Amino acid sequence: MASVIHIKDRRTRLRETLVQLVQDLMASEGLGAVQARRLAQLAGCSVGAIYNVFPDLNDLILTANVDTLDRLLAQQRTALERLPPHATRTAQLVALALATVNFAHDFEPAWRALYDHRGGAQKPYPDWYAALHVRPVTMIERIILAEEPNAAAGHETSRLARGLWSALLGIVVDGMDTRKDRQKRDEIEAQASLLVTIAAQGLEAILEMRRKG
Repeated sequence: MASVIHIKDRRTRLRETLVQLVQDLMASEGLGAVQARRLAQLAGCSVGAIYNVFPDLNDLILTANVDTLDRLLAQQRTALERLPPHATRTAQLVALALATVNFAHDFEPAWRALYDHRGGAQKPYPDWYAALHVRPVTMIERIILAEEPNAAAGHETSRLARGLWSALLGIVVDGMDTRKDRQKRDEIEAQASLLVTIAAQGLEAILEMRRKG
């Protein structure tokens, strides 16, 4: 029994070590630096040992990405908490958008791994990982509904939140690919702010028509 517990503890420690190594490599060198042989050397184990605790390298990368997503969400929540009480929907969406841009700029290699990596043959995310990626969308849904206490989250709200988040990601990814340094950050911030402001204004117009109708 003691030997079984020891083996489980050793596997747990190796798993934690590998996740941390992947996070460090992605943060410093990017996704391309994550290779099984290099991880084995850094962890002091065999390549085979990696696949004893993870089914494949893709699963290991996705597990490491969870920490990046958690940090992104924490930065978004902090930005919202810093707003004055009763901040408008537009102000909240702008704060969330700018927090996203700043995170992507400050942690670019990890950010790229979070949204660029899909595994071999561009296969879909596993269900558990896809569910985690929905959390920023859920945050946007809450902002949309905050000023409409009688409204219920439905397909329309979910569709709007998903579309807004996808558009925001597109601005960030495209901007980081085509611009450099401070100019890149300023321009992406401006585009992101404009996007969510227009979306919020459009939503306000729709809600106002519904109130009058």
